[in-house]
Amino acid sequence: MDPDFGLWGATAEPAPATPPLAGDRTTDVAIVGAGYTGLSTALHLAEAGVSVTVIDAEHPGYGASGRNGGQVLPGFKTYPDHLIKRYGPERGGALAAFGAGLADGLFALIARHDIRCDARQSGWIHAGHHPSKLPEQRWKHDQWASRGARVRWLERDAMAELLGTEAYAGGWIDERGGSLQPLSFARGLARAAQAAGAFVHGGTRATALARSGDGWSLMTSRGTLRAGTVVVATNGYTGGLVDRLAATIVPVQSAQIASQVLGNEALAGIMPSPAAVSDTRRSLLYFRRSPDGRLVMGGRGGILFGTGEGHYARLRRAAEQLYPALAGARWEHRWAGTLAVTLDHMPHLHEPAPGLIASLGCNGRGVAYSTGVGRIIAERARGARPEELPVPLTPVNPMPMAPFRRIGAAAVAQVYGWRDRLTGSL
Repeated sequence: MDPDFGLWGATAEPAPATPPLAGDRTTDVAIVGAGYTGLSTALHLAEAGVSVTVIDAEHPGYGASGRNGGQVLPGFKTYPDHLIKRYGPERGGALAAFGAGLADGLFALIARHDIRCDARQSGWIHAGHHPSKLPEQRWKHDQWASRGARVRWLERDAMAELLGTEAYAGGWIDERGGSLQPLSFARGLARAAQAAGAFVHGGTRATALARSGDGWSLMTSRGTLRAGTVVVATNGYTGGLVDRLAATIVPVQSAQIASQVLGNEALAGIMPSPAAVSDTRRSLLYFRRSPDGRLVMGGRGGILFGTGEGHYARLRRAAEQLYPALAGARWEHRWAGTLAVTLDHMPHLHEPAPGLIASLGCNGRGVAYSTGVGRIIAERARGARPEELPVPLTPVNPMPMAPFRRIGAAAVAQVYGWRDRLTGSL
């Protein structure tokens, strides 16, 4: 059991062997970061016969990929109509279509590689915490419904029947979504990439990156990788390897708690639906049943000083207000991970120099997107033209007042908390 990963560390599939890099090596593509993005990219490249090497300072799934809520959500925080307005009918339409297929694509990949990660395509419920949120919820639902997505509107009574609480005014369910065991999935991706021919090395920290002829030299704590293409897939854990890249995102923590095993009878009254749930609070809550019969509750963690007891206490209070029967229950696990937030609430795909690709900024929707974008990065690394990609390549633009971005994010989070309390939120 690994306490840093909470419930996921206690229940994950065994990790594959990923020994440190041993000396210098030449590879077609070098990837920094063994989370979903890096491992998916490696898998797709290796399947295409490309020589690929992945390094990580820790081990596969160490970051948010092994600590997230395991919720598989289609699309982006920005919905299709706004994507088309922002990028135009052709580019925006392609991006919306890519987002629409992310969840189905993820579950198909899991089945194709027989990844054992408790994957369940049991739906994602977006629950409106206040009647004032329902018009926006209906607008989101209708956008997907008009495009033929498997979505269904839920009135208050239907929501209460699915969730076992009357705390929500209504909302909708997206049957493309679902859940998985996130650390098991990361380990399964690593195993699949290795089986396809990729090299995956843990305990190998990237220390510097420099041009070398027509390619790159990636210096690490264990040797140097020489590659024609380098992919940086470090998301919320991005450092100074690529100039200005870290200043394009705000790293924030998401925290989770897991109850004791409740049993089928208790779960039937507390959380009847097997769907994943997130709500419309600005400081949102997300929750679901675990495969072994617990309630897993998540929400915002720390921004400036890490996740402390106050963040976990808020989650316990929220769970017990939603489900009074949980009063006195034991909360046996708690953990947090760092995700990356962008100003435009969209993930970013960059190419700061020829043969250098960076992907980051999943905004809390990284399970399906990070896996899906791995295929897109692999296509670009193999020579696909930017205009052929559904995800646009964008410039590296640091946030305004970048050195103070965490302070700004913490202030915004405080305001969001006040607004939630004004609407009677937990």
